[in-house]
Amino acid sequence: MAWLGNFSEKFQQMFNTLFSPEWMHWIMHALLYAALAVLIMIVFERPLTKSSLGLVLVTTLIVGGLQEGWQVLSGVQILRWNTVFDLGVDMLGALIGFGLSYWLRTKSRAYCASK
Repeated sequence: MAWLGNFSEKFQQMFNTLFSPEWMHWIMHALLYAALAVLIMIVFERPLTKSSLGLVLVTTLIVGGLQEGWQVLSGVQILRWNTVFDLGVDMLGALIGFGLSYWLRTKSRAYCASK
């Protein structure tokens, strides 16, 4: 998204104000990949198994690697320790999303069983 700032000074100022704190960067990475994990579980109608968790984590690693690669190639960041750290935060977000999927399914089943 930072790349869009090349076309709009206002957007760049807003983006920098919102995302310049490092903790915000981490939260956004975790939220994006938690959402990806939930979407994978919903779209592919996966059961809550170890293989599903593996699928979520491998997909996260691939997508996260592509995102980090794009940031390095586009000049947004330099390949350093923070790239690996971001991938770790992505994986943590995916685990949170998988856990959220588990929680939502158990709540949904309990609700349906009570009807």
